[in-house]
Amino acid sequence: MPTAIQVIRMEHFNIASVLACLAHCVREIEAGRWKVDHQLLAAVVEYLERYPEVYHHPKEDDFLFAAMRRRQPELSKKLDMVHEEHVKGGHMLSELRQAQAAYSLDSNGWARFKTAAEAYLVFERRHMQREERELLPLALKILHEEDWKEIDEAFARNDDPLFGSDRRQEFKDLVDRILELAPSPLGFAQREAVA
Repeated sequence: MPTAIQVIRMEHFNIASVLACLAHCVREIEAGRWKVDHQLLAAVVEYLERYPEVYHHPKEDDFLFAAMRRRQPELSKKLDMVHEEHVKGGHMLSELRQAQAAYSLDSNGWARFKTAAEAYLVFERRHMQREERELLPLALKILHEEDWKEIDEAFARNDDPLFGSDRRQEFKDLVDRILELAPSPLGFAQREAVA
């Protein structure tokens, strides 16, 4: 298994873990079982803005998908669609950030935040499924050993700054904060029920 595929799958797992935290928060707040923690919501949104958008998607576009285009130019339409999803996800995260900020100032912002969070959750999960089910198996089929050498080198340097072995201090602080604030079973905080 090429290193790049292993890295992408691990990164997808890590991103899915943070998405699960967001989904849990939305569900618990909506059900009235949990008092909102705006620090946790802000930390989750920050991770989603900073990691997938800055580290994960650019490596996919610049190395894996570029090699796939070179090998099979007829894949350009499909790869363009995935790149457009990366761009759309960035826009959706911007809306989620704005909605979270507004909600942190006024509880009347809940509906906007919930809508933005739920839309992003559905979108990003589908996006990762498309990559896992369609693009990664296709890459394994069409790319050659020399392609994988370059791609693997790029992805080997792509250590997840939040969950990886060489966590940057700023991201270490962020993941520690998410774990500290997230209620069990996602983190270590005691769930603060709504009175």
